[in-house]
Amino acid sequence: MKKTTRVLCLLTVAGLVYSLQAGDSKWSLKFDVGLALPGDIKVEEMEGVKLPLPFTLSAPGGVRTLTVMGENVPLADFADFADSLGLGDVDINTLALGDYSIGKPKLTLDPGIRFDLGVGYNLTKAFSVEIESGLIYNSGDEMQVNVVTPGGPVSFKEALDDFSLYQVPVLANFLYTFPLESKFKPFVGVGAGGVFVMVDTGDDSESDFVFAYQAMAGCSYAIRENFDVGISYKFLGTSSPEFGGVKTSDIFTHSILAQLNYRF
Repeated sequence: MKKTTRVLCLLTVAGLVYSLQAGDSKWSLKFDVGLALPGDIKVEEMEGVKLPLPFTLSAPGGVRTLTVMGENVPLADFADFADSLGLGDVDINTLALGDYSIGKPKLTLDPGIRFDLGVGYNLTKAFSVEIESGLIYNSGDEMQVNVVTPGGPVSFKEALDDFSLYQVPVLANFLYTFPLESKFKPFVGVGAGGVFVMVDTGDDSESDFVFAYQAMAGCSYAIRENFDVGISYKFLGTSSPEFGGVKTSDIFTHSILAQLNYRF
C-alpha cells in the first residue's frame, strides 16, 4: 500500500512538472470592479419573535387585552416592539378591536460597488480554479412594513439614511473557459465559501459570517499574450445572517463587473 502511494505521488508530481514545462497550466491574477445590485432583504425574526406576527386586540369586561400567539402581552411592551419594527409610536388604546398581522419588514438598498481580487490556476486550457475575495458595499434606501388591520392593509415606510451593508466574500471558484481559437474567451463558473456580512446603522454595527455560493458568466479578450480584459456577471447568494438578534432572509446580489486578468 505504501509503495502504491509513493508511485501515485511521483506520478502526480511528474505530471505537474510536465504541464508547467509545456505551458498548459498557468497562474493568473484577476481584478474585478463594477456595479452591485442587491435584492430586497426581509426580517424573518426579531428578538426571538418570528414574523409575520398575528395578534388580537380585544376588550373583555371593558379592559383592553392584547393576545399574541395565545398569550396576553402588556400593551407597553408591544408598543416598544412595534416601534423597533419601524411602525412609529403606536398607541394601542386608539386602535380598533379585532385581528391584526404585522408582516416581515422589507429593506431595500441603493445600487453600490463591488470589487474582487482573485488568484487562479489553469488546470487545463478550459478548466481553472481560483480563490477570490473582495468587498461589496450598499447604502440603505428604505424599510417597508405591511400590517393587516380590521379596516384593511396599511403600509409603513421609513428611510434608511444611516444604514450601510458590507459584504466580504471568501470563495473558491471553478471556471470553464470555452477553448475557442479566438482572442475572445467566453467563460462560466460556480463558487462556494463564506461571506462576512456587516450592517452599520450609524449608532451601532453588527456582523455575521455565513455560507455563500456564486455563479458567474462573462467574456474576456486577450489584448496581449498574458493580459486579458473583459466583462462579467456574478450572482452571489448568502444563507440567512443574524445581526444581534435580528435574523434576515438570504441576501442576493447581482453584479456587473469590468475585469482585468494577468497570466503568469
